[in-house]
Amino acid sequence: MRKLVTCRKITAIHPIEKADKIEEVCIDGWSVVAQKGIHKEGDIVLFFEIDSFLPENDHRFESFMQFGVKQFNGERGHRVKTKKLRGVYSQGVIIPVSEFPEIEVDFDKDFAEEVGIVKWEKAEVAGYTGDTKGTFPGFIVKSDQDRIQNVYKKLVRDYSDESFVGTLKMDGSSVTVFYDETGDELGICSRNQQLELDMEQPLDQQGKFIEGAARSELFDKVLRLHDMYGGSWAIQGELVGPGIQGGFEKFDQYQVFAYNIFDIDNHCFVSYAKFSEMTESTQIQCVPVVYEDCEILKEEMAKIIKMADGKGLQCGYREGIVWKQVYGNKQFKAISNKYLDKEE
Repeated sequence: MRKLVTCRKITAIHPIEKADKIEEVCIDGWSVVAQKGIHKEGDIVLFFEIDSFLPENDHRFESFMQFGVKQFNGERGHRVKTKKLRGVYSQGVIIPVSEFPEIEVDFDKDFAEEVGIVKWEKAEVAGYTGDTKGTFPGFIVKSDQDRIQNVYKKLVRDYSDESFVGTLKMDGSSVTVFYDETGDELGICSRNQQLELDMEQPLDQQGKFIEGAARSELFDKVLRLHDMYGGSWAIQGELVGPGIQGGFEKFDQYQVFAYNIFDIDNHCFVSYAKFSEMTESTQIQCVPVVYEDCEILKEEMAKIIKMADGKGLQCGYREGIVWKQVYGNKQFKAISNKYLDKEE
């Protein structure tokens, strides 16, 4: 599970060419551009990851409001996002831990709730999602891979001899189609909500998520998974089409590219090898493989991030690469710096 707010130790500080007031601060695999002279190597800071929403009403975040204020969940605040300053990528925010007396230093804990931070997410547009039935089901896990910068050292320690496949990370909207044998329920979810589904009515008139899933035949195929393998399954994929993420992927019809299959009965994602077998046997459309089996964790982190650059299926550059363990269920992602340049 992704941690938004963590204690980190500054590992290095570098000057930025032609910059008198800012410097590059390194923590683990991340670089943050910060005001010069505030931090020094070895300091412990609170690190706020990309998409942390900093509330305007907390004076400790006041200085960040000059970089933009948004409305989210009824509150005003600043969304932390990637910026490029003087040629240096700044990915996150750091504040001395001494400014947060309510916490005790713990390098494993997520302090988001304690300091009032939530994850900023784009609002789901009702015209796209269709009618809401309820919250995302608790018997399915949302996919949320760690970024390589957060987990590189641990991955190298535990998985350097393991084979991984690099799949295309597409910039769409997450969709989950499931069949739950226990309740004999066929359902569909957006990122955060379960949607109303009426199989007796035209599926192309129930919102773009259902239209895309139907065009990709996911309702039929999740039932085929049940017929072939027994049990309960969820297919997770990326919805693309007109208007989805600004039409970044340039598809003119709504459709879904699967990237995970979740085993509901055993409450886990299947390995990539099993995913490949199951999708091939049921002819499910999947995100493409960009890099075949390799021991990717024998490479330096900088190279893995560089490998995230490249073309998408129909656009000039891609969001990045998701690396999946071939014979296990470990996954992590590397986001392309070229994609980060386009972020709003």
